[in-house]
Amino acid sequence: MGFTGMEAQKDEDLVTDLTGIHHVGSYARIDNLINFENNSASQLLLVGQRRITIDDVHDSDNGPLRVSISAIETPLFDKKNQMIKAYSNEIVAALREIVKMNPLFKEHMQYYSQRIDIHNPYILADFAASVTTGDGEELQSVLEELDCESRLKKALELLTKEMELSRVQQSIKEQVEEK
Repeated sequence: MGFTGMEAQKDEDLVTDLTGIHHVGSYARIDNLINFENNSASQLLLVGQRRITIDDVHDSDNGPLRVSISAIETPLFDKKNQMIKAYSNEIVAALREIVKMNPLFKEHMQYYSQRIDIHNPYILADFAASVTTGDGEELQSVLEELDCESRLKKALELLTKEMELSRVQQSIKEQVEEK
């Protein structure tokens, strides 16, 4: 397993200043690398290890942007907080509902459900957001949120959109099968 903080890019895609990236990100472990035929493409599975923030930018002389980072500590949460429990329960219920409607989602859930602690609301929210088709800004919003209840709420909103999308897909599938 390796760790990465830099991605291979074409020169014109190199990030050379902070306007090209978010200030909060994730330090990730490479979990799996799949090379496709003729090495024309690769698929990388990254597992986030911790949230990070950019502290300082180092002179890069028009090369790749080099920064100093620090880990963002996950705040403590009140295990007895009823809203946190309620949001967590709703996320688990939504995940189960989506699994019933979408067989591809089921495979994804089986793989990851053994690797996460659903009793940790921060991890549950991150997992829930990661399995959605939310756009980059929505996912970034979850990543940047430090308040436990707010992060759970944002993740649940993404899952709710995903459930609606799954319902529409299921309806389309049923219409096609009827013809």
